[in-house]
Amino acid sequence: MRIDNEPTVGHLELDPRARLRHYVGAFKRRWWLVVLPCVIGALLGFLTTPSTAGPAKAGATTTMPTSTFYEATHILIREDASPTGSNSGSGSSVSVNLPQAAYLVNTGEVPAKVAEKLGLAPQEVESHTLGLPRDQVSSIEVKAVGEDPAQVTAMADASAAELLNQLKTQAETALATQRDSIVAQLDDLDRQITDLNGRIFGNPPDRSQLEAQQRSLQNQYSMVYEQFSDLANAPAPSSGLVSLQAARATPISDSEFRELSRTIREGPEYVTGVAPTTVPVSEQDTNVPKKTKPVGAGTRGILGGLVGLALGVGMVLLLDRFDA
Repeated sequence: MRIDNEPTVGHLELDPRARLRHYVGAFKRRWWLVVLPCVIGALLGFLTTPSTAGPAKAGATTTMPTSTFYEATHILIREDASPTGSNSGSGSSVSVNLPQAAYLVNTGEVPAKVAEKLGLAPQEVESHTLGLPRDQVSSIEVKAVGEDPAQVTAMADASAAELLNQLKTQAETALATQRDSIVAQLDDLDRQITDLNGRIFGNPPDRSQLEAQQRSLQNQYSMVYEQFSDLANAPAPSSGLVSLQAARATPISDSEFRELSRTIREGPEYVTGVAPTTVPVSEQDTNVPKKTKPVGAGTRGILGGLVGLALGVGMVLLLDRFDA
């Protein structure tokens, strides 16, 4: 005879109360299998907690994390604004157009010569150097950015030196052009005066007019010759700038490096005439790893104990499942 819904010993045929008593009995029989993984998990979580640096002791040195990027700045100041400027007789006074001079730092011959000197590609120098005019203090900041502190220092110093050389060469070329122009004017005036002297020597009817022209030309010759004398007696031409402070590499943040790189790529405000846009902080720090507060030993111990407890419960249930 068959009786439906008759409780049996099988796991799937017990009513809820009997099933609960069955599981409680299973845990009572194998309580050690729950407690042991829980204790082991708590101990492992507590003992494997990473050690955090405590307060610095007196006399102890702390190691600061090294930055990924560096910036070096060489400062040039105008000679007439320098304490040892052109008034000391060390060169002719040159009026330097600061924005134009700063623009030459990563454009044209300066980066090409710097690249040749340092053994780099011209494009690498152009993409890592920048000249910024500071009209308020009559100076130019020659900046270089990159990942190697020695290289950015060398690029900034070399760029400043090559800029001074190019400005001096331009001044010498302008002086030579001016001198050649004055000499050509003197030769032309001398030719005209010689021609008038020959005509006056023949005592023509318009001699008085010719003599007036002669005096006018002689006056012009005297003025031009005075310019030539001043030019010849002037000190040797200079760049108009002097070095105020050599470059020194300082660490910068990733966001500062990206901002400087974008300024170099797009051009500073004095070149483009457009004020730089401010990048939101959320976008600046997208690729910067966030610092999280380390988990304490107590918390790790509790988490380890919970993991061990779960494993123990699972093992008890698994063993009870296959227990005949």
